[in-house]
Amino acid sequence: MPDNTSVKQINPVSLSEVGGLLVGATVNCRVTADGDYSEGELYEHIDDVTTDSALAPFPGTALDASLPNLIVTRREVVIESNRIANVACHYEFVNKLLNNDAALTTPANSIRQVVSDTDPSGTEITVEANDSVQCAEVSALEANNGFRVKLQGKTDAPGTVRDGWLLKVNSSAWTIYGGAAETWLCTAFDWSPLDMLASPKLWIFDLEFRHKPRDWRPSASWILPTIGLSPGSLDSSGRKRVDDWYGERDFNDEPAEV
Repeated sequence: MPDNTSVKQINPVSLSEVGGLLVGATVNCRVTADGDYSEGELYEHIDDVTTDSALAPFPGTALDASLPNLIVTRREVVIESNRIANVACHYEFVNKLLNNDAALTTPANSIRQVVSDTDPSGTEITVEANDSVQCAEVSALEANNGFRVKLQGKTDAPGTVRDGWLLKVNSSAWTIYGGAAETWLCTAFDWSPLDMLASPKLWIFDLEFRHKPRDWRPSASWILPTIGLSPGSLDSSGRKRVDDWYGERDFNDEPAEV
């Protein structure tokens, strides 16, 4: 693209806020070449002229040094003629770090039906009849609290990063978000591309975490067909907690580059 090709902002920056927090922005600019190009050539060379432009940067670039988490996640290019194109850069709040007091998270709260052999304090549920004590289960509603968070990540193997987090419980207390060991579970890990030309490639990781105060370890029961209950007594025979059902990792670490 010739040196005198221009990139000019064509309207004020459009900002999006939620509760007073800046979560998105859009910057529109016009690229004007000094000669005629085919549509394909103009589209190709727009990348050349906007690479170092603060008005239309590549995905992963911050809007401002004071807002390092507000980054370009999408660019839209509209060709107007053989020498003019409009470029819209869309910015989104994406966390640099997971364990940061300033991290932007989205609540993921709901109610779920559960079948449990312990009460909320972790005490085993038993029933007594005719001087016999049996272990029992209860079906009830409980809070299914959690959050989602978007992170920037550099890797050529996003699936490997996912495998290190998905369906893993926290091996120790989570410093930023609270909760004892094994009470947080990573229930979703998705990714979308930001910059496939970077080395390593740049992605947005979208993680979901769910909290269960009683911990996430499932239990196994020996059930008597005649009564449909475990023959356990107050010494908890016939019941076993399955400690290694979910893998563990230190949630105080960040998703590592691979």
